[in-house]
Amino acid sequence: MIYSIFVDKDATIYSGSSDVVNSVGIQNTGLDEILEIEKLDVTALEELGKPKGVENFTLSRALLKFDLAEVSRSIVNGNIGTNIRFYLNLYAVEADEIPLSYTLYAYPLSQSWNMGVGRKHDFPVINDGVTWFWTDTSGSTTWSGSMYGGVYMTGSGGNTYAASQSFEYESSDIRMDVTDIVRFWLSCSLNTGWNYLQQKYVEGLNTENHGIILKRAGSEETDLLSYGSLKFFSRDSHTIYQPKLEVCWDDSTWSVGSLTAIDSDEDIVLYMKGLKKEYKENSKTKFRVIGRERYATKLFASSSALYINPYSTITYLPTSSYYSIRDAKTEEVIIPFDDNYTKLSCDSNGNYFNLWLDGLQPERYYRFVFKVERSSTTEEYFDNGFIFKVVK
Repeated sequence: MIYSIFVDKDATIYSGSSDVVNSVGIQNTGLDEILEIEKLDVTALEELGKPKGVENFTLSRALLKFDLAEVSRSIVNGNIGTNIRFYLNLYAVEADEIPLSYTLYAYPLSQSWNMGVGRKHDFPVINDGVTWFWTDTSGSTTWSGSMYGGVYMTGSGGNTYAASQSFEYESSDIRMDVTDIVRFWLSCSLNTGWNYLQQKYVEGLNTENHGIILKRAGSEETDLLSYGSLKFFSRDSHTIYQPKLEVCWDDSTWSVGSLTAIDSDEDIVLYMKGLKKEYKENSKTKFRVIGRERYATKLFASSSALYINPYSTITYLPTSSYYSIRDAKTEEVIIPFDDNYTKLSCDSNGNYFNLWLDGLQPERYYRFVFKVERSSTTEEYFDNGFIFKVVK
């Protein structure tokens, strides 16, 4: 299953000059529609023949926090297996003057912070909320250790609890594996055991989830080069492209009972049994998928002339069968085909898959698409208008 947790709070923080009063370092952007990772030369002092320093650049980092309470409960209750991967997803709005090749990094934050109610282009600026210099709504709590820009942890021996994604001649959309960071927060909820938690105490690290900081490499933040601006949709963009954390695990099971396999050489069709028009956003639903031959052979009972409906016999699809979900309006792929996480299951009643619908945004229409691999070289797709709506 691929289950999405939408971002709980986010903000961009901008560096500024040593003159705090006149600095963008006190600018809060908690309600901005954009998250921004930038490093820009804003003074161009080199054109005046003056020496350039780091203070001539505007630098920004993005902060994000996801509520992991439901995931933690599900792990403890056995509803999610222990072999889980976590992926941070952000959707690009614009990339301006960026290098052809670059890498972004994510780290766990060491302090709590208040999102605030500001926007980048507010005038006068709003400085109640997290900024480069402080973490809260009053400005009375600065980032710890006399450091600014979001204090984060790397663990012992370097970037133990870091994540990264490199880009080269490609889209700026982010899908970053942050499994180590989330395991760091969940600690014993996963299969790491008490020794893992004790090691955190030895290192003097706080395992509490304060969120993620997304930034460029430290060396790029402190050199005298400009790296342009990357803009992503935030939680306040009012689109389907809000930041999300994908929770991925293999929940498939396979027990065919007395069922027989569908003839892989025949032309087949798929339909969904009992698909409703609407589902509540907090529901956890089992969806049934039925495959049959398009032109089945007529059958008669051997002891009589009674006709047997060949379509009444349930067969099962190959084990290499998968589902995907798209937004019915935008065609955006919400859940992609995945060999590990979107496999169809099977029981004595046929094929099925489970879905937690609170991982989809409510009041939108979605469409199921299916893929059946009959051999290593043959793939067949089924997109027959399997549309449903998630409602509040």
